[in-house]
Amino acid sequence: YVTLEQGTGLVHIAPGHGEEDYQVGLKYKLPIVMPVDEKGYFTKEAGKYAGKRYDEANELIIADMKHDGTLLYTESVMHSYPHCWRCKKPVIFRATEQWFISVDHNNLRTEALKAIGDTRWYPAWGENRIRGMVTQRPDWCISRQRSWGVPIPAFYCKKCGKPQFKGEFNKAVVKLFEAKGSDSWFTTDAKDIVRGLKCKDCGGIEFEKEKDILDVWFESGASHWAVLWENAELSWPSDLYLEGSDQHRGWFQTSLLTSVGAKGMAPYKAVLTHGFTVDEAGKKMSKSLGNVVDPQVVVKEFGADVLRLWVASADFRNDMSASKNILKHVAEAFTKIRNTCRFMLSNLNDLNSSTDIIKYDDLEEIDRWALMSLSRLIERVHKAYEEFEYHIVFHSIHEFCVNDLSALYFDILKDRLYCSEQKGKLRRSSQTSMAEILSALVKLFAPILSFTAEDIWGYIKKGAAGSIFEENIPDVNAKYLDKKLEEKWNRLLEIRGEIYKAIEQARAEKLISHPLEGRVEIKASGEDYWLLKGMEKEIAGILIVSEFAVDEGSRNIEVKRAEGKKCERCWMHLKSVGKSREHPTLCERCSDVVDKIMV
Repeated sequence: YVTLEQGTGLVHIAPGHGEEDYQVGLKYKLPIVMPVDEKGYFTKEAGKYAGKRYDEANELIIADMKHDGTLLYTESVMHSYPHCWRCKKPVIFRATEQWFISVDHNNLRTEALKAIGDTRWYPAWGENRIRGMVTQRPDWCISRQRSWGVPIPAFYCKKCGKPQFKGEFNKAVVKLFEAKGSDSWFTTDAKDIVRGLKCKDCGGIEFEKEKDILDVWFESGASHWAVLWENAELSWPSDLYLEGSDQHRGWFQTSLLTSVGAKGMAPYKAVLTHGFTVDEAGKKMSKSLGNVVDPQVVVKEFGADVLRLWVASADFRNDMSASKNILKHVAEAFTKIRNTCRFMLSNLNDLNSSTDIIKYDDLEEIDRWALMSLSRLIERVHKAYEEFEYHIVFHSIHEFCVNDLSALYFDILKDRLYCSEQKGKLRRSSQTSMAEILSALVKLFAPILSFTAEDIWGYIKKGAAGSIFEENIPDVNAKYLDKKLEEKWNRLLEIRGEIYKAIEQARAEKLISHPLEGRVEIKASGEDYWLLKGMEKEIAGILIVSEFAVDEGSRNIEVKRAEGKKCERCWMHLKSVGKSREHPTLCERCSDVVDKIMV
């Protein structure tokens, strides 16, 4: 403790009154002198000061040293000093007898490190964190000096003072606890617990009970035995432990040590670590700061599923921000997912799943593309659930609803859903695809949006018995993963994006006010030409314009006004409007559909 910068060269070592001094005392085999009892009074080891409280004795000692000439100088200084967190009074350190678990006994540390490697850690950095802590940790002090708790089941022989806690002594305590619970330790005399037993060291027959209790971390660390081992409905080891990032030195570690010590393996197959809830600015929530978000208030204002969705939307590996503003954004995302399902439900009301379903090979190409997109979603969500990446589940489902469905697929389908023949193949093809998408989508988000999923499932089942939670999360249908179809539509959607820029330019120039007023003419070459030519009849519907034409040549996109009149039913501008005597304001398709309705 003496360096070139500080220190006098005279060092006071008190191995009984400080952890660093204690370690030095052990190293140099110094006596561990402890002349102060648990109440702060000097013991007989202090000679004539025995019975005096330590602070009272200070003045007496100084006075005696002045009297006999052994005191060179005394001065009071102000400095930081440890105080009790509860009563705020200063504390003194005392070396006392405690119960320890030696982490190197019987290779406990080595086996614990091996068990860490056999466990899956989420996120992965959790493994290095706990591995470093176990590697460096000292022996584990498991005794505490408190009035009540889980007792340390040991007895001290009144004759020789040696502790007895193994063999028959242990069995006697087990028998007592099984019959009357652990509180019986405090209400039953030692002689009534170990009647007839003898000290293994000296043969004594009188004992007194240990007064110390177990460290609460030992209690929580042994909880896997109480929760899992005796419960026939559960299994040991646990599939997953999850807690905050502070538990690598706490519950995760103490559970590991108790389990490895007793069974030679970890009590868990996987461990997940999450961050803590903070406010929008990243500050710890505090009542005094007024930034606490009350879950009950959130449920009352937004509903339980919005609160659940917020949890899923946050990356739990970091601290998670919560505020009313953030929850409003989550509520908007929830509404988008809900409305997406509502749109599909409203368009499936007349679909009979027994008679109206179209076989996959007979589906329209865009409907097969939608099922392919659904399969990609299922792949991502499955993987995310398995790796506890719930924020990926949320973002994948939300983006699928917003981009793939609402902004693209539904936008294209509206014409055939609302204007085509009700029982015609075009509409039934779309309904078949939507029915499967809706069923799969609800099952995918059921673990998160539980109440909403159960509600929607009731409409899907049309009142039939059965809960969504009796269903499995859907698997990928390999038949839907058509790579050629995926590549084709990826390219088609890229070209669609180019054309939309031209349409928006035409709207900005007031050439048209709505895409359905437009006719798109495009020149393309190579594979793009053959792609567009092969789908020339369908692309007007995909672009949501009234007319489309493709010609071979250098890339050029031109948007014109469609030449026909506006059909008051489908709003498309077509030359066939007005040709029907019975329906002069309708196009040819709408006229035919209306005739069939009126029959």
